[in-house]
Amino acid sequence: MNPFKHIKHPGIALRNFLNDRYLPPLSKLEVMANARGVSLQNGKSQTKPAANHLRIAPGPKTTATYERLKNILREMSIPFFVGNLSDPWALSISVKETDRPIVTNIFKNWFENDPDVMYTLPGPISAFQASKLIQIAAKGKLLAFNVLCIEKKHGEGKNGTFASGQITINFWRKMNNFSEEPIFETGVYNPYVCRLRGHSFDSLTAESSDLTGASGHLSTEHDFPIDVVYTWVNDRDENWQAERASYSGKVVLTDRANHDERFRNRDELRYSMRSIEMFAPFVRNIYLVTNGQIPEWLNLDNPRLKLVPHSEIYKTKSDLPTFNSSSIETQLHHVEGLAEHFLYFNDDVFLGDFCTPDDFFLSNGLMKFFPSPQRAYEPDIDDSREGYLVADRNAINLMKGSRGRHSRFIMEHTPLPALRSLLTSLEEEFPDAWATCSANRFRASTDLRPIAFMQYQFAFLQKQAVPASITNRYLALWKPTIEGQLKNVLTSRQYKTFCLNDVGVPPERTNAVDDLVQNFLQRYFPFKSSFER
Repeated sequence: MNPFKHIKHPGIALRNFLNDRYLPPLSKLEVMANARGVSLQNGKSQTKPAANHLRIAPGPKTTATYERLKNILREMSIPFFVGNLSDPWALSISVKETDRPIVTNIFKNWFENDPDVMYTLPGPISAFQASKLIQIAAKGKLLAFNVLCIEKKHGEGKNGTFASGQITINFWRKMNNFSEEPIFETGVYNPYVCRLRGHSFDSLTAESSDLTGASGHLSTEHDFPIDVVYTWVNDRDENWQAERASYSGKVVLTDRANHDERFRNRDELRYSMRSIEMFAPFVRNIYLVTNGQIPEWLNLDNPRLKLVPHSEIYKTKSDLPTFNSSSIETQLHHVEGLAEHFLYFNDDVFLGDFCTPDDFFLSNGLMKFFPSPQRAYEPDIDDSREGYLVADRNAINLMKGSRGRHSRFIMEHTPLPALRSLLTSLEEEFPDAWATCSANRFRASTDLRPIAFMQYQFAFLQKQAVPASITNRYLALWKPTIEGQLKNVLTSRQYKTFCLNDVGVPPERTNAVDDLVQNFLQRYFPFKSSFER
């Protein structure tokens, strides 16, 4: 008797079962390396702090600690230079490996009694105090460690959440080589230099030079502004409910995309904005696009926040009001003052860890996109399929007709990088399809998804975008295992982005799921942002 005969795809079912319950483990090699203080250069960030220490941009505590440490090194005549990590918010100090005992003892003698200064090795391990740092350094294999300077705290000890700026101490090791002149090598990846001849190293340390400035303006540095655009609706607003009901009576609402779950508001926007302030210091402005609604907690005096009503961006005013996110997508590039490079956020999408511009755009301006394993296979998509697939089919057909080639990438549920000029050019090339979608007050079979799907297919073909990856978790709130999944995401904090999708939550579980989500968001993002009153 086959116990799996009633399961259509038993292998897939088993995979999904395991993914719901267990986190992917660290490789044995990475665990061994962390235990020995060795920094693996595996292409991932080597500056991630301990799980309950959230890396944020340096604040007053980090800056003061950094300056004090440099002054102590000068007083003790320890040669050093600064500025050799991978992003502008990563402070660092580089010294020779032979000075490691003195440097680590500086932290024990000068900083041990400071409760807001902790230490960690590269990799997802717990923070520790200066005494343990001395023990690790004594083993003779420590190539780097991070100084965590607590800027904000919520709770205490192991149950606390700490927002910490970070200083990386980097020990340059003398290599074994056949050159008469010594060559020093860093143990931490950086975009500037990984090996230095002895006289170059001495030249940098003689003046405590900043390697970033000494390197000039590199083409690997991002020098363009990046904005964020949100779309948001308050489904609990009685006026909005009445208006939607009056228009929905004219339309047959059979598609799941038109159900109430698409508009449910759990105050996610507040926490999503907190995630941007914590983890994306590169963001210039946030544009909040609404039908005129304003969250009661929103700080309208924040100069980085721009409130944009639909009426300001719609070319055809008679298309309003709209209750169709695809329609709204056709108009977002009309936002006045919006940067060429921007990120489109739904309010159920969050940053979960520190991000840099390079996570979303190449420094030459090319856009990244994050394809999932799924594809929009248009021969299998008719008008009875889900609204997003129908919209993607329509975009593919436009691409076939205009380019003769096409792609079918469906994106992960992440922040969506976008190019304003590309969206403008697509609107100009396909004015009828654009106008039709704009006029659809509710999801319809003539929709497009200009940002979430269409732009990436054209941009990839036109050499304006490249496929990439980002650590991401899609959390389907309807799943019976969602409580455990939320706990794992909160505990590990290993994803740069995550999405809380409430499609399909049974009515009888709505209140319980609301409580789970609220508790999760409050614990993940406990620090009030400047976008709140």
